[in-house]
Amino acid sequence: MKRIITIFLLLTIATFVKAQDQSASPMSSSAQSGVVENDGVSHAWGASLNVTSNGIGVELARSITTNRKLVARLGGNYLAYDLKDFPYNNGSKSKPQYLLANANIVLGSIGAYIDWHPFGNAFKLTGGLAYLMSKVTSTAQLRDSTPQGDIQISPDEVGQIKAEIKPSSNIAPYIGIGFGRAIPKNRVGVSFEIGTYYMGSPNVDFYCTKMLEPTSSMKTVLTDNLSPNQWLPRISLSINVKLTK
Repeated sequence: MKRIITIFLLLTIATFVKAQDQSASPMSSSAQSGVVENDGVSHAWGASLNVTSNGIGVELARSITTNRKLVARLGGNYLAYDLKDFPYNNGSKSKPQYLLANANIVLGSIGAYIDWHPFGNAFKLTGGLAYLMSKVTSTAQLRDSTPQGDIQISPDEVGQIKAEIKPSSNIAPYIGIGFGRAIPKNRVGVSFEIGTYYMGSPNVDFYCTKMLEPTSSMKTVLTDNLSPNQWLPRISLSINVKLTK
């Protein structure tokens, strides 16, 4: 797997370097064959601002072919936020038992992608590899003291529930489909893409403290319940800018 990833990244970088060398030469292969590009540039650069379900980020794009049916993209996105003292009723309406949940949620990825426009229009198919940074860390404990016979047991004495969920592999292949160009024909354009990363079954770390410690055995059940969730969806809306004239 590591060998495949290394080869893909090297090929992506090589296409950027090759495209740059061709654009710097006095006469490109397309010019020699008598083919003239729409804007007179054989290979073009573009930049994008992305708002995705996996965070907010930027990308740099470079055309691989002179007809721009193949475009390479490098970029990343990131978003982190905290959930503080969120009340959750773990009991019933008549006998409520509130838990206070806290969570740190991190979304993000750094990836290399190739867009293929098979019909030469805005429709595209995308494939790539990404390093996933997604992770959820959470804790929960009782909000109020709980009666035990004639005494009241405080939330700290009862203990905490702690959990962490993250991809089993940080390196994930990606496939997607969309409309729009990373390097637009005009100066500015918009594109939409929907796809998914294959991350494998999530890794789950689950344990409890103090009086709740026996509940740690639920880790196996939680892991089994989450194991079918091997795909991480991604929806992206991008504003793209052509950097070359």
